Amino acid sequence: LDTPGIHRPHTKLGEYMVEMARRAIADADVVLWVVDVSTPPSRAEREIAGWLRGLPQVIIALNKIDLVPKAERERVIQAAAQTLNLQRGQVIDTVATTGANLGRVILAVVKAEPGLVAAIADALPEYRSRLTWARIVPAGGAAATVALMPLPLADVVPLLALQTGLVLSISRIYGFHITPGRAKELIVTFGVGLLARRAFAELSKLG
Repeated sequence: LDTPGIHRPHTKLGEYMVEMARRAIADADVVLWVVDVSTPPSRAEREIAGWLRGLPQVIIALNKIDLVPKAERERVIQAAAQTLNLQRGQVIDTVATTGANLGRVILAVVKAEPGLVAAIADALPEYRSRLTWARIVPAGGAAATVALMPLPLADVVPLLALQTGLVLSISRIYGFHITPGRAKELIVTFGVGLLARRAFAELSKLG
């Protein structure tokens, strides 16, 4: 949702527009704030920063970072993160005219609100591969952790959940609709496969 501009209101309409923007921030699943870092912060920007401070689902895109001296860029990024109590990964330096780091902005938005992945993939199909890898890498790490469980077959259920969730997520990224019935078939298929592999591995140890 692109909200009305935030400014110092001089009319009732202006007051209404600013209030609408404030409410949108409070109700949003994720907030992407694009800031021009080539000029000092305006009064409106300082006010917005106050509204955003402490909110968990916030991404800051520092636009026109190419106009900031290279020696000062990291300091500017760190200052923005500290001001808003954000992690470094939530503050991304960008150049809108060249598209620099646009992919990082998109991935940050999806990380903040995974429910947006299908809509973003549909609107920006050229990013589907990166969105997919953003799902595969953490799922692989989680699967490796689960595989360290010492009890035989104890990892089947969590691995089944990880595999099924990954397939469903990737299917949404590429626009494939999986019905509940088909999802159940996937769960059964993955479950049988995992149980068979684990059973074979345990029998091999007895061998």
